Amino acid sequence: MCMEYSDYADKIKDYCEQNQLDFSKVGSMVRGCGADDIIFQYYDRTKGTEGLRDETRMPVVLIIKREGNALLFEQTEHTRKYLS
Repeated sequence: MCMEYSDYADKIKDYCEQNQLDFSKVGSMVRGCGADDIIFQYYDRTKGTEGLRDETRMPVVLIIKREGNALLFEQTEHTRKYLS
């Protein structure tokens, strides 16, 4: 079962506030999820129309991993650019 964004939105919001990131932008990002992670990517709608089908690049902006009951947040080199 995939980690659902809606199940962790409050914790993600808290993390964003503590790290001066714009939580409102996170919700509109492309998300990929696994059993224990969620990956947020930026999709520039002006550079492509079909996402992966036309190979539009979507930089990874934020990675969240679940370890037990804890969430581990990992910023990337794109985090500040797209979430400030």
